[in-house]
Amino acid sequence: MVSVDEIKRIAALAKLHLTEEETALLAEQMSSIVAFADEINNSKLPVSEEVLINEYDRTEFREDEVVPSSDVSDILNNSGGTQGNFFMVKDKAKAGRRYG
Repeated sequence: MVSVDEIKRIAALAKLHLTEEETALLAEQMSSIVAFADEINNSKLPVSEEVLINEYDRTEFREDEVVPSSDVSDILNNSGGTQGNFFMVKDKAKAGRRYG
């Protein structure tokens, strides 16, 4: 069971201002949450790997397939600038941009 004093200590750590009624209500609610968690932890249900793994969650592997790509010259024609088969990008640090 979660006591009112524990709720007050948690509220102080979280810098929450609670009324006495709110503190009592939270103690009751937290106690029921802890009791429910204990009930789950103490359950005697058989757990096996087959139960835990859903057959639809398995990754299906496929063979790699090579497909044609776009032509390099078509891609480079859409860029702002090129050098050989590479895109040219402005270096913001060398362009006088200030940091800090």
